[in-house]
Amino acid sequence: MLVEHGANVNHRDAMGRTALHYAIHAEGEAKQERKKDFQKLIALILKNSPNLEAAENKFRWTPIFQAVRGGNVAIVSQLANMNANLDSTDYKGNSLLHVAMDYNKPKVLEDWNFQHKNNDGDTPLRLGVMKGHTECIKILAIFEDLTTQKKALLLAVKTDQTQVLLSLCVCVCVYYNWSH
Repeated sequence: MLVEHGANVNHRDAMGRTALHYAIHAEGEAKQERKKDFQKLIALILKNSPNLEAAENKFRWTPIFQAVRGGNVAIVSQLANMNANLDSTDYKGNSLLHVAMDYNKPKVLEDWNFQHKNNDGDTPLRLGVMKGHTECIKILAIFEDLTTQKKALLLAVKTDQTQVLLSLCVCVCVYYNWSH
């Protein structure tokens, strides 16, 4: 492989993307039988000091945004352990949590800023309610305060999101330690 012969892993194409952007994106889109190949490629790139903060031109996504979009917890964790910026935002002000909610990736939701608002004023929970991503909502809503949970409940009612409403009701019950 070219990297083994000194190729620059931080080279950016006309769109500002690096080899790491492409490898992570391809891994996220690959069929199960090909994922291991892309994971090996990602590991090789990561051994060669890639710029984890290289943001592509259009959306301003760094490689960790691609990893969150693909839902690969191992890659997200590896990038986080290599000090990728977990607080970065894209051109719309979306955080990694917004991306996890937008693409319905509940497994990558961890210790991030749940209250961050994007440029449209949406928190990740609000975005999840609007998109109807109940699995992500269940995880996030438990960590929210009662006022935020109430706002999410009202939005679910206004947008006729029945499944979201049920998930949020369960979260409010958990918040108050209610049992059946």
